Amino acid sequence: MKRILFILLTCIMCAPLFAQKGQAELAVYGGKLSFTKIDNPYFGSFDPGFGFGFQAKYFLTNRMYWAADLYGGTDDGTTYYEETAIGRTILSAYRQDYSISTGIGFNFVSLKHFNSYIQGLVGIGTVDGYTSNYISETVGFKRDDLKRTSYLVTAGAGLDFAISKHWKIGGAYTFRYLGSVDGSHAIVAKISYVIH
Repeated sequence: MKRILFILLTCIMCAPLFAQKGQAELAVYGGKLSFTKIDNPYFGSFDPGFGFGFQAKYFLTNRMYWAADLYGGTDDGTTYYEETAIGRTILSAYRQDYSISTGIGFNFVSLKHFNSYIQGLVGIGTVDGYTSNYISETVGFKRDDLKRTSYLVTAGAGLDFAISKHWKIGGAYTFRYLGSVDGSHAIVAKISYVIH
């Protein structure tokens, strides 16, 4: 079994390299976004929403590329219920996330009409929104602004399929860790324009 895995890995690594040094790609992407609370930076939680972005890649070698990414996402409004002293209460939350990041990626499979890649980016991100919380019968509700800016670390993987000389379609998964706030998972579809 080890020998078969070694042969497969060798074939993948020695496959013809169809991305070319100096090639650039411009991509637009969008899809489902979900949030993962890390520690306890705010009250409540956010419903899944959607994210969208723009990414530029420039190939430094036949497999390695530099990427720059602009991203925006939202939970599209969250409503949740809490049992309180005055009965079941509706609470709400809302957020918009924005980020800019840069880093490197690597095409670990690069064939004529298909490639798969991994990438790691770092940058800065911000969240703008609010959460609400029921405090007590005498105090009532409290709305907390959620406005924070923090460093951002992202890791992702994806697939691209060439549909013509200049166009690719594909999909990707990305995890974004926004330091002092939380993390988010995105599964997106994308379309890319290739500049030779």
